Amino acid sequence: MDSGKEEITWDDLESHPVWHFDPDTDLFKPLINLDDPIGSVDELHFRAIFTCPNGQELLGSVAGDGTTAIGIFRNGRWYAANKNWEDASWGQLSKLVEDSSDLIFTDARQLLPLRFRTEIGIEPFIEWNGVFDLN
Repeated sequence: MDSGKEEITWDDLESHPVWHFDPDTDLFKPLINLDDPIGSVDELHFRAIFTCPNGQELLGSVAGDGTTAIGIFRNGRWYAANKNWEDASWGQLSKLVEDSSDLIFTDARQLLPLRFRTEIGIEPFIEWNGVFDLN
């Protein structure tokens, strides 16, 4: 039996586009079917593609419906943003801009709002899109 992972990588999301974070064990496990027990949709992480206001695309994941928490995978690491931790999120997005010389931004606020679309591609899950913003 798979014991789970403390952190998922982009390779993990490419192999399994839906992961369940179990708050009781603090571990991630791939969600194979909808019969697997979960406490809340907010515990699910879905592979996603983000589009910046200038049209540049970023790879990452959305948690739950994607309106509260996201992760962007870039430069070999995760940058997280969560509406419940606005100051820390701005710090993460600022670090993303600082670490990414190819992004055409001088300030993290230029990244938002981020449009996203899930990239799941397996039954019975459906694709959806939305917008993430800290405002």
